[in-house]
Amino acid sequence: MVVHYSQTGQLTEIAQSFTKPFGEAHVQIDWLEIKPIKPFIFPWSAPRFFDAFPESVDRIPCEIEPLNLDPTIEYDLIVLAYQVWYMNISIPINSFLQAPGVDKLFANTPIVTLVGCRNMWVMAQEDVKNRLKGFGSRLVGHVALIDKTNNLVGLITVLGWMLAGKKKKLFGFLPDSGVSDEDISGASVFGTHVLEHLEQNSWDGLYEKLQASGSHFISPSLLLLEKRGSKIFKIWSRFIAGGSGQPPGHPARLNRARVLTFVLPLGAFILGPIMAIVSKIRILFSKKELDKEIEAYMGSDPVQ
Repeated sequence: MVVHYSQTGQLTEIAQSFTKPFGEAHVQIDWLEIKPIKPFIFPWSAPRFFDAFPESVDRIPCEIEPLNLDPTIEYDLIVLAYQVWYMNISIPINSFLQAPGVDKLFANTPIVTLVGCRNMWVMAQEDVKNRLKGFGSRLVGHVALIDKTNNLVGLITVLGWMLAGKKKKLFGFLPDSGVSDEDISGASVFGTHVLEHLEQNSWDGLYEKLQASGSHFISPSLLLLEKRGSKIFKIWSRFIAGGSGQPPGHPARLNRARVLTFVLPLGAFILGPIMAIVSKIRILFSKKELDKEIEAYMGSDPVQ
């Protein structure tokens, strides 16, 4: 089974490329698309883009269409394909993981996680690892495809894509936003590795094989930025949500979200270079400690 939700369509392309070897080998694939009752419209308006901040950061589910899971089916493998929103699992996939029956679906089942995001996925994946552990699942593989452009350039292009729908050559000269076409096409290589282990009915060594093939990589500087950002995002989440339980789309919430439309980009461009310098100093003086931390995050077991 492939569980997926893609607002822009990019993650669906990644999942289709990843599973191409399975189709060629005539493996039966059940596609489970997660559909929110109230769709997340793309492109976003700026206020609603930031209005999704609290539910993303605080992992608050939305209503999704019934899953209609067949409790008699035991899958040989489940591929959990998800996006990262504000350094957390996207709201629809988070909602799926909290839905009734998912614990039984995932119990005692090999899982491969497949991520398509801008560049920060570590904290979201830690959340997934912990949930899979709670389900009694076994994480046998992880693939994270990212936008490989410079962090600040990527911030500009992703905002152009999310808010204006312009993925290609923003302003006529900036690089395309998102995961490159080459990397999307190359996802089938990782699928081939997974298929080999599926056919052998053995998952031993797959995680390490995928990692050695470049399935996921953690940048020390981005990891430090992500960990700091996760703490700051908690503060902004409380600010936007307010203290009176206002639901998404509430006019007062949208007004507070508009503040973030200015503060977040401004903060990224002012604090980003400063944090980059601080990160380089940290890397210089704490390399062994940081390498050990990265090694733990790269693995299949939860760190936190």
